[in-house]
Amino acid sequence: YAHIAVPGWGFVYRHYDTQIEPFIKNETAHKLTAWHNRLDKLYGNYRNYHVVSEGAKETGDGYATVAIRQYFTANVTPAHPDTLDVRDNRLEPILQFSKHKYIAVIDGIGPTNRYLEILGLGSLLFKMRSRFRLHFEGGLQPYVHYVPFWEESPWDAHPQMLWARAHDDL
Repeated sequence: YAHIAVPGWGFVYRHYDTQIEPFIKNETAHKLTAWHNRLDKLYGNYRNYHVVSEGAKETGDGYATVAIRQYFTANVTPAHPDTLDVRDNRLEPILQFSKHKYIAVIDGIGPTNRYLEILGLGSLLFKMRSRFRLHFEGGLQPYVHYVPFWEESPWDAHPQMLWARAHDDL
């Protein structure tokens, strides 16, 4: 049954189906910010987890970490403060993301668990190319449900942001 897609542990652990989704959809409990009032920088707020890569010798166990988030927040974000606001270790509730038009989806140790949570916020997601696939991704299409970035390089984020701003009415 390997072909059957099932939600990951984050779906249950974070109570998406019983707490987060109903709260987001309940406009009396939380009214989402109107699109034209949202901040127009690519936003991200992540823990500084590193992706583990097989075959390298950094840890002595045949694995090494790749500091994807740390590289992005230390190098790419400061180079483009006019379009990017992706930082690490900034703790904010998930609903803070709804104040932003554009949200970065960047891997940590595996795929980010926030991906599922932020889909319902009405923001345009910027999804990095990833070897990790979540149970629902087969139904998503680039430039319909998300903007792909980091296809070749993390520096793709800036030109993709310029594209998104130019197509704000889509």
